Amino acid sequence: MDHFIEEGGQLVETRTAFCEYGGFCRDHAWLFHRRAALMLTGVPVAKMYEALLRQDIARLERIERALAQSQGRRPARTLLERRGCPACEGTTERLALKARGLVAALKEGDVRKSYRESDGLCVEHLDTVGSDALGTDASVAAFLIGEHRRRLQELQARLAAYDRTRDYRFAAERTEADANAWTDVVRSYVGDQFSAADDL
Repeated sequence: MDHFIEEGGQLVETRTAFCEYGGFCRDHAWLFHRRAALMLTGVPVAKMYEALLRQDIARLERIERALAQSQGRRPARTLLERRGCPACEGTTERLALKARGLVAALKEGDVRKSYRESDGLCVEHLDTVGSDALGTDASVAAFLIGEHRRRLQELQARLAAYDRTRDYRFAAERTEADANAWTDVVRSYVGDQFSAADDL
């Protein structure tokens, strides 16, 4: 992991492979984050996840266009095509039931408002809920796509500000939110390091 931190953020091949897998599972994502923090740099984390953000925003935009033109046809099977983490396979059935319940709840305006005001779902759980929505309710799928794309674009802007303010000329402009962007992007992809989902 230390070698990955030293080289991974700079090598195009490494970033490409990282994006093809959809990033690390939660445990390895937080190991990556911890090792980078011990080396006193968030740059490798920011670089790798910035590439993943670009890929996922483009995919969501493609699916959104296809969904608008689908006229009842299902344009995609999943929102973010992740390769599953073996550690998560044991929870698949329970997550599918919970996803179905959330899709049903997201048909209501008050629930959508609460979702917008929340931290949302990590991409693993978003993909589970989004898959159900794509198959059962296009309006919920469109809501999830638009909302998640907005969150990704905000993170992308914060990572850009983080990168810019590493330059001493702009360091005074750095906000606390921008300084934490490299941690928040990992959280957005894999959830918190120690999550309530561990108890499921």
